[in-house]
Amino acid sequence: MADESAYRALELEAERQEAAGQVDPSALLVALVLVPHSYPRNKFYRLFRDKEAAAVRRRAALLRSLIADLAGDASEVQLAVVDGEAVLTYRLEEVGVARRSVLSATELSLVRRATERVKPRPELAGPFDGLMDAPEIDAVVERLWTLA
Repeated sequence: MADESAYRALELEAERQEAAGQVDPSALLVALVLVPHSYPRNKFYRLFRDKEAAAVRRRAALLRSLIADLAGDASEVQLAVVDGEAVLTYRLEEVGVARRSVLSATELSLVRRATERVKPRPELAGPFDGLMDAPEIDAVVERLWTLA
C-alpha cells in the first residue's frame, strides 16, 4: 500500500514537472532509483529527449546496478569518503571482478537506503555506519509524499 501511494506521488510530481516544462534532477534521480518505472517513456516522452534528464537516467541505472550487487553477493565492501565524495569498492566473487564507484553524498545515501529496503545485510552496516542521509533526499521524499 505504501509503495502504491509512493508510486502515485512520483507520477503526480512527474506530471507537474513536465507540465511546467522543468525537470528537477535531484527529484528525478531519487524517483528513478527508488521507483525505477516511475517515468515511462510513452507517458513522459519529453523527459527522454532532455539531455540533463538522460544523464540522470544513466546515473540512476548505475546506482540501481550497485544496489543489486550490494543486495546480492558483494563481498569486501569498503567505503572511503574524500572531499565530499564516496569511493565505494567491493568484489563480486562469482564473476571474479572488483568494482569501484565514486558517488556523491546524495548518491551514496540513495544506495544505502535502497540496499536496506531490498535486503538488509549485517556486513554492509560497517561501511555505512555513521553516514547520514543527504538532507536533499529527505526533502525530495517529503515533497513527493505531500503529493500522494
